[in-house]
Amino acid sequence: MTTDDTSHNTGHETGSDSPGNDTPTDPRWVDFDGVTFSVDATLIAEDLGVGPAHVQALMRAGKITSRCERGVDHDAGHYRLTFFHDARRLRLVVDGRGQIVTRQTEALALRNRRAAGSRRFARP
Repeated sequence: MTTDDTSHNTGHETGSDSPGNDTPTDPRWVDFDGVTFSVDATLIAEDLGVGPAHVQALMRAGKITSRCERGVDHDAGHYRLTFFHDARRLRLVVDGRGQIVTRQTEALALRNRRAAGSRRFARP
């Protein structure tokens, strides 16, 4: 996906119905008001391996981080929402109405073991 990085605060609670939603908590949709995205905590929790009740606290503590990218060129009208926790990544591509087009969870290789809390060698 070709993107133009944008800085949006990605929420996690279910909001009001988006146009065309089957139900307010339909997992195929995220709420999008044209500026802010709200993603249900259950969806994030399920794919990142945490309890739904812990998502908000983990986000506030910086343990779950997120990124929002706006599609450009042939991806215009789509957004990529990416959530990171430990060595897992949840990537959602949504259209301008908030419908989830693709949903992908991936285990990431730890590039920096020290950052992950593991040391390869003890210091002398």
